[in-house]
Amino acid sequence: MSTYHDDILEAQANLAIDVLKQILTSKNVVVFSPYCLTLSMAMSYMGANEITESEFKKLLSPYTEKWDYYKVFKNSIDSILNFSSEWGKSLYCKWNIYQGDVILRSCLKMIFRII
Repeated sequence: MSTYHDDILEAQANLAIDVLKQILTSKNVVVFSPYCLTLSMAMSYMGANEITESEFKKLLSPYTEKWDYYKVFKNSIDSILNFSSEWGKSLYCKWNIYQGDVILRSCLKMIFRII
């Protein structure tokens, strides 16, 4: 039986996966920055729930060939992870949703290795 907290995490992850699909199929660079935090939520959720790399590859496979703006996306993620920047600090404080910096970073590394 799932708890309310688990249900919220699952809903956030499902939303983030939908957003990920939009990002991967978009030709508009502008969509990247607003959704990076949501995507990091999904990665954090997947890491906490031990989704396997093969499951993750299967999830992304229809979209990875359309990842035209990988560098732009990575720069946005790097900005979020740079908590020394004012923007990074404000995001981190305003959205206290990370399940730990270590989990988040390891999940992001997994994404970058796959793509």
